[in-house]
Amino acid sequence: TMSSQTPVDVFPAANPHGLRILGQANRLFIVTLDGEDLLLIDQHAAHERVLYERLKTAEKSHEKQLLLVPKNVEIGQNLNKVLLEYTDDLHRLGFEWQDFGGTVLLRAVPLVELKVPAEQFFTAILEELSEAAGVRALAEREDYLLYTLACKTAIKDGDILTMAEMTKLVNDLFALPNYQTCPHGRPIITYLGRDELAKRFKR
Repeated sequence: TMSSQTPVDVFPAANPHGLRILGQANRLFIVTLDGEDLLLIDQHAAHERVLYERLKTAEKSHEKQLLLVPKNVEIGQNLNKVLLEYTDDLHRLGFEWQDFGGTVLLRAVPLVELKVPAEQFFTAILEELSEAAGVRALAEREDYLLYTLACKTAIKDGDILTMAEMTKLVNDLFALPNYQTCPHGRPIITYLGRDELAKRFKR
């Protein structure tokens, strides 16, 4: 199914001719026109790429968001070991906490919009890291953390997007030099040219 909203023209820097956003298909793809070509944009992969690049920038500038009210988080001894192992990496990304051994007082999180409570997000990241025992090299660890944070906070398959949200995401995506693939290497955009569409209809 495809949402029916008024089409919007956007003009990202990477596409001087402008894209025309037609709507959202199956709560998975943003449907756009580039001239006479149809573009399908994977909403999760696109947002994941945007967040990944934003987190890399925030990591370098040590940006974070302080919680108005620090949260007590029960993580247990197993996740506490993970926390100790990844302390420096998590601090670089913007997490701040006080460790009481099995319980932490969470004070800050990375500069991203959270879809779940901060304490739930923090625990989910630690659980993900606990399954990444093979990631040892510093560069690999940093990238893995960035991938994980981007994936956990990105728009999901099935999320309904407004035209304003789709417009912002498309503009943010095309402002990046590497907008073709997500951080995992999967394609973000599928092009269907006018000739290809006509051929499929035997025209």
